[in-house]
Amino acid sequence: MKVYFDGGFWGHKKYQKPMRKLDAQKEFQWKEYRWRLLAVYVCGKGLVLDFAREVPVEDIKGFLTKWKEVIRRMEAGEEPSGLVQERMEYENPTETGMHCRAWVNEREVSRMHGCGTGYCPPGVVESVLRETADAAGDFNPEAAELMEAYQLDTSCGWSFYRMTLEWAYRRIPGNLKLRLALLPDHYSLPCEPAFETVTGEGERRVAFTHPLDGTVHELVVEAVEQDSLPENAFEQEALGREERYLFPRHFQKLRYHFEEKEDRKQFQVRDTEAGDKPVRKSEQEGVEPWEKGAAAVGIIVRTDESAGIIGGASRLCFEPVTRTRWQVMADVSRGREMALELDLSGR
Repeated sequence: MKVYFDGGFWGHKKYQKPMRKLDAQKEFQWKEYRWRLLAVYVCGKGLVLDFAREVPVEDIKGFLTKWKEVIRRMEAGEEPSGLVQERMEYENPTETGMHCRAWVNEREVSRMHGCGTGYCPPGVVESVLRETADAAGDFNPEAAELMEAYQLDTSCGWSFYRMTLEWAYRRIPGNLKLRLALLPDHYSLPCEPAFETVTGEGERRVAFTHPLDGTVHELVVEAVEQDSLPENAFEQEALGREERYLFPRHFQKLRYHFEEKEDRKQFQVRDTEAGDKPVRKSEQEGVEPWEKGAAAVGIIVRTDESAGIIGGASRLCFEPVTRTRWQVMADVSRGREMALELDLSGR
């Protein structure tokens, strides 16, 4: 298998030469799974590292079984809500991302990127989603090439990540030491239940449950107000397109605080609905604003740090927003920071 500095798993630039493979492998436990550094490749531009994470078939089947109906609707073209997508991303055992910092000879790498792909044993996906042993839909040519090149166990699932590190050296250093700081993954997961506010309502308490540990927390709604952005909020000087678009300006403002001060570090409140999209001025006549759109627009409300008051803003709409359904989101992480060091000199 040939590896190139550009292109990831899907080809490379014309006339680019393949990289030289170094004798470097490593196994480690991270984020509840067994990982392997399969190989390191080098050229004048930098390094490429191939990682693989072993995924038990039982974990893949469990995920597919839980989310089977959602996945089937996605295959039919229906897009799930953002809240559902975030939960699925958190629970997906085949996720391929890796977040890290890297140093070559104690010099931090400023430019790095990566790509991922995955392997699932034949028939596993089909057996759960379509209740058939047909494996035709499971084949991934990029993953198949990796499986063969690195001689991995085909009875397991595998997630691959190819990390590219671009350095500032003009040639390959004689002494080559690599240090990686593998970082935790961060997610935002919905807490239940969601709650609704109506403009003008008074103070009330809202209890909600952490999505992972089941602990009960409480926030206090202090005020719910109707608000709007000034007409000149989207000036041409700021966005460069004021003459071409009309923007929604109305929103509902929520002022609240958490019963426990520490909770504000791990929770945030979000409107569950999407706002109206901007419309071209040329499309204005005879068209309801929410029927035509461009990019979405959002705003941030300032908080009163001294009093512990938090300000939340609903979606932006062309008409006044009188009712909003809010969801408390918990900031959660998976894994701990882990250091990997490799001496690649003379390899």
